Amino acid sequence: MYKNYVAAFEDYVSIPTQPPITRTNRLLRKEALPIFYQSTGFLVHLARDRSARLRFSDACMAFMFSLTEHDCALIRNLRFEISRVALVDVNISEDYSAYKLNVPSLASRMGLDEKMAKQELHAVKQGIEKVMEEIIRREGKVMLEKDDTHSFRAVLGKDDR
Repeated sequence: MYKNYVAAFEDYVSIPTQPPITRTNRLLRKEALPIFYQSTGFLVHLARDRSARLRFSDACMAFMFSLTEHDCALIRNLRFEISRVALVDVNISEDYSAYKLNVPSLASRMGLDEKMAKQELHAVKQGIEKVMEEIIRREGKVMLEKDDTHSFRAVLGKDDR
C-alpha cells in the first residue's frame, strides 16, 4: 500500500515534508517513512551567494537539517539543481556499495556562457564524486549521514557552518 502511495509523487520532490499519511499514527509513520525516503528523489536547490559561489538555498538547508540520521541513511536519490536546471543526479545502490552520477547536458540554460557552464558543471560533478567516494569507502555500515550535508556544501563552494 505504501509503495503505491509514494509512487504517485513526482520523480524528485522539492523541499518535502513528510507525507500526510505518516502523521496518522505511529505505526503508519514507522512503516511508511522508510519507503518514502528510499523511493523518493530529493531536489537539492543550489543558489549563488554574493561572490557567485554555489551554496544550498535557505529552504533546502532547513530541510536537510530537519532530517534525522536514520532518515539520511535511507535516502537513495538526490538531484542537485540551480535555477530549476538539473546539474547532477545521484543514484545510490540499496547497499551503498555503488553510486551513479548522471549529468544532463543543460549547461546552456544556466545563464552562463558555454565555456563557463562546462567548467562549473565539471566542478560540481567532481565535488559530488569526491563526497560520494568518501561515503562508499567508509568503514563499518556505509550510508548517507547528516554530516555529509556539510561535505556537499564545502565542495560546492561555500561551507559556512
